[in-house]
Amino acid sequence: GTFTVTDTLNAAGPTDLINTGTANIDGDFSGLLDINNSGDLTLADGVGLSGTNFQSTDGTVALGAGAQLNTTGTTFNNGAALDLGAGATINHANTIVNSGTITVNGAGATITSDTGTINNNGGTLAVEAGSVTVSGNVSNNGGTIGIGSAGVGSATIIGNLNNTGGQVDLATGAGGTGDQLIVNGNITSAGTYQFNIDLQGRTADVLTLNGATTGGQVELVFDTAGQNTGLFGAPITVARGTGATLANFTFDDAPFDNSPLVEYRLEERGDTLVLSNLVDPAIGALSGNFALVQSLLGSVINRPSSPFVSGLAFEDDDPCGSGTWTRIQGGSATATGDTDSGGVVLSATVDATFSGLQVGYDFGCFNAAA
Repeated sequence: GTFTVTDTLNAAGPTDLINTGTANIDGDFSGLLDINNSGDLTLADGVGLSGTNFQSTDGTVALGAGAQLNTTGTTFNNGAALDLGAGATINHANTIVNSGTITVNGAGATITSDTGTINNNGGTLAVEAGSVTVSGNVSNNGGTIGIGSAGVGSATIIGNLNNTGGQVDLATGAGGTGDQLIVNGNITSAGTYQFNIDLQGRTADVLTLNGATTGGQVELVFDTAGQNTGLFGAPITVARGTGATLANFTFDDAPFDNSPLVEYRLEERGDTLVLSNLVDPAIGALSGNFALVQSLLGSVINRPSSPFVSGLAFEDDDPCGSGTWTRIQGGSATATGDTDSGGVVLSATVDATFSGLQVGYDFGCFNAAA
């Protein structure tokens, strides 16, 4: 059936709300003990629903804009769909457990645990568009945190994030950049983070970390969406905060493998971590080794001789003369050198064996009168 609250209602005595059908809460409803839902429970904009414990095993619980779900007991278990509109709030006195899907659509939603623990183990926290602030430490063991599937979204965690076996995906749905995950504490068992990136627009989704990482680095995986991954010019910001260091972050370079002559790297710029690119330094080092070969040829094999000759040993009535000559040259040479180009050092050794025969005929006059 259908249950509707149209005005302010305060439950008298020990009262549970058990909904297996449809419940419309259009006015503030308080004083409840257990709130158990396996149907469709809707809170209108700006109203509050208050009780001791909350459990939803099926159906959908939807909080309209500015609506509040307040519980003071030990149990808050969501195993179904829980939707939060703009400014909607969940307040619970103890640990919040989500094994279903909490979806945020709108700015300013909040999820607060007074004891500071939100377990999203095996569940999904999806910020489709808008923003949510989660007050407490978030455990995402085997769970999913998705941001920006229907527009630009952001999630702020006022605490630590444990991502053991979990997935953090800012590259869902719409495919645009600008989504943000802000962690004001530490990230443990860092795991993998999916980001959208626009190489030509030089923008990306951004992770702000104001703590450190333990149990491994944060690995960023960029969704290039078929873009040309050649040189993209100015660096692209991918992380911010005091924890945005090379010690805390790494990235998967597989999406950039189709540009073998370009090197991609993460660089620290103060409290910012950027993805930059440059022509592979090995190319410059290789060019330097070609110069080594050229130098060997010019200085050892093709040794130049002076165009000037010495004066006559004695005077002769005829200052002019001619003659034939033969020159034979042969030998071997080895040259070794190192070329350093932007941190890439290549060593080269050139072994050359050479021989040659020259013959010629010369005619000349020494100080002959014109």
